[in-house]
Amino acid sequence: MEDDEQVLGMAVESLEELRYRVIVARNATEALEHLRGVERIDILFSDVVMPGRMNGSQLAVEAARVRPGLKILLTSGYVANLDEGQVIGGGELPVLNKPYRRDELARSLRLVLGGGN
Repeated sequence: MEDDEQVLGMAVESLEELRYRVIVARNATEALEHLRGVERIDILFSDVVMPGRMNGSQLAVEAARVRPGLKILLTSGYVANLDEGQVIGGGELPVLNKPYRRDELARSLRLVLGGGN
């Protein structure tokens, strides 16, 4: 989930080049619609800071309720500036700092999905 079209485009391109199938959501409502569906979804990759009623951290909580066991990777360019509680569990969920390179994204996804380094 990403609201910045340029960042979204780069993320989708990187994920597809890494051979991931990508389902795009531009806000939490769209993401939850997909998560409530029947599509196979292995991981939620979401920006933390999003416009609207629900940010990426809040989406992660709801996503875990809708799909228990769903792997989650958050990303943010503002990790150091987040208020306490904006990153779930004081940082329990992995957060990939923006800007990130494709190799950093690949490594983070492998770690979260359980594939090691």
